[in-house]
Amino acid sequence: MLQEHVQRKPIERSTFPMQVDVRYRLYRGENDIAIIADITQRCYDVEAIDFRWSEEDAARTFAYLDHFNPFKNVLIAEAAGDALAFVRVHWNQEEPGPRIYHHIGHVLPRWRHMGIGTALLQFAQQRLRTLAKSHRSNGPRFFQTWAADSDTSSMTMLESHGYRPIRFDYDMLRPLSEHIERKPLPQYGRRLQRLAIERIEVVQACKEDAL
Repeated sequence: MLQEHVQRKPIERSTFPMQVDVRYRLYRGENDIAIIADITQRCYDVEAIDFRWSEEDAARTFAYLDHFNPFKNVLIAEAAGDALAFVRVHWNQEEPGPRIYHHIGHVLPRWRHMGIGTALLQFAQQRLRTLAKSHRSNGPRFFQTWAADSDTSSMTMLESHGYRPIRFDYDMLRPLSEHIERKPLPQYGRRLQRLAIERIEVVQACKEDAL
């Protein structure tokens, strides 16, 4: 995870790059959720991130993000009518703690190193600064995002804009060919049960609160 301090002075808006007629548009509705999920998963596959992010996952994330209006907080880049990148932003107040202005985006590999990621980052920061102007400045505030260490282009771009790593997550693998010892679960008044479909949204909301 990477952070940068939110500065009060807004950055200058530069012209978005237009190589091969790249165009930028805001989120239009639920049909864009499939596009966002597809771009995310294709980037995960290339970066060897062992995680499946489906259209349903994307829809649940959009439903439970704090202070998130997709029609204002999502920008999609397209070329010849095909989506090739996106960024989304939201914010939350940690209690107690700083106010965090989040942004996350992905650019399909064949479209990287063309200024598109920088343009999306610029949009994200400008949008978050606009939101920050309406908030009381009564504590530390940060931009925050994340990138896999296998995504070197994103790491390089973010660090060149002043972001620094502050927290690290690790994927751990265990061969299933080796014996796995069965151990009893501790008894703390809890019980295991199958997750009912109607409870999925409750679990998703708890997950978003925890993160």
